[in-house]
Parts: sequence; C-alpha cells; structure tokens
Amino acid sequence: MSRIKKFNKLYSTSLPNRFYSRVTRGLNKLSAKEQIPALFLNIHKEFSPGRQYVATTTNTYLSRCLPVSEIIRRRLRTCGSIVAVAVACLRRMGIEVRMVDGRIFHQGRWRTHAWLEIRQPVSQRWISYDPMWNGFKLRSRHRRRRTCNDWSEIESTLREEAEKGRKKKSR
Repeated sequence: MSRIKKFNKLYSTSLPNRFYSRVTRGLNKLSAKEQIPALFLNIHKEFSPGRQYVATTTNTYLSRCLPVSEIIRRRLRTCGSIVAVAVACLRRMGIEVRMVDGRIFHQGRWRTHAWLEIRQPVSQRWISYDPMWNGFKLRSRHRRRRTCNDWSEIESTLREEAEKGRKKKSR
C-alpha cells in the first residue's frame, strides 16, 4: 500500500460518517473549483462558536496529533485541528492533499500555523490553502517549515516544540 493510500485510509476511517455527511452535503452540485472553498465553509460552520466548540488551544502538539474523531469530540478549533479535519474530508473525497507546518506573522509576531496543499490533477502542482483565513489563500505572511502526509510524521518535533514553549512560559 502506498504512503498516500495508507494515510488516506487512516484519516478517512477516523472521520465520523455523520460529520462527513454534514460537511459534504450539496458539494456534488458544485464545480470542482467551488467544492474546496464550500467544504472549508461547511467545516467552519460545524466548528462555529454557536456549536460550542473550544475556540483554541496553545498546545500545538495536542491540537495536531489527535485522531480526527477525537478532534471533533473534544471540539478543538485550531489551525492544526481544522487542517486535520479538512484533510480527512478531502481524502475521503479522493483528493490528494498534504499538511503544512509553518509560521505566520500575525499581531506583530511570528506564530506557529498550519495549512494544507492540494495536488492539482492536471498540472500536478501543489496549491496551498489556508482553511483558517478569509478567502483560504496564503498571503506573504505565511512561511513553510515542513510538509507531511500526516501530523504523526512530525509528531516528535511538535512534542519537543510544545515542551520548549511550556518551559519558556514557566520562567
């Protein structure tokens, strides 16, 4: 089994069917180009404050390294968790996608951030999307550090970075 197929299976099996049905409802009526932004909007509606989801967590490791079903159950709404949910949905739809760990300049400083890239079938180019930002397009303030098929590929690095952050705060 190829790496992509392995991760597609891993992510799509941990994605609850009812959640997937809700966020993909009506997408088949849209053009392929319209489906991705519509999916992101539907995911945001599911994670909106009105549905009582946790707004954020400062623990990057926690928000990225949980199974999608657990992210939904715990109601985590961070860039890493939203990317994990979006990746699971896109993979179940048969779209080749990878995750990006990076930095974003926001409110006067660089912060850890996550987004995703989708391989365009015709050109075979990777196109970046940020499901957390209005318009879903990357801006000049995004900086890529690494890409992966699954957060578990960089889990140890994320854990170390979370530990460093905790030690800094406790000083």
